[in-house]
Amino acid sequence: MRLREVSVVASDGDRTAGLLARLLDCEVSQAVTCPEPPVQSRFASLRCGPATLAVMESTAPGSPIDRFVGARGEGLFSITFEVDDIEAAMAHFRDCGAEFVCEEPVRLKDYSTGFDTYRECLVNFTHPRSTARILIELQELRK
Repeated sequence: MRLREVSVVASDGDRTAGLLARLLDCEVSQAVTCPEPPVQSRFASLRCGPATLAVMESTAPGSPIDRFVGARGEGLFSITFEVDDIEAAMAHFRDCGAEFVCEEPVRLKDYSTGFDTYRECLVNFTHPRSTARILIELQELRK
């Protein structure tokens, strides 16, 4: 399991990504839009060493990010870990008491991280009530 990304949400993603890129003196990707549930966001990634910082904004009323911003405001949204086998990682998390938003991983085709594109990404999210109020995203990326 490797830390791949820390995600923050913002009402104005371009403004926040620009500010953070200047503050951290790092490269920012072109914005990527993911219109399908459960993602429904537009984001830009900032390269920060081996991991990235994603600045996300909602693209759909009622999406998870829209609900998050409405309830908690802007700020830390999730921590993403890349795994070699998402099914095994999910089993481990469940054995430790974690609950997932989806029973099975969601399959995303032609998935872009902002800097790299993968033919497929298997993804699932823990329910924060089971992981110390932290949304943990697991991703299995396939070239």
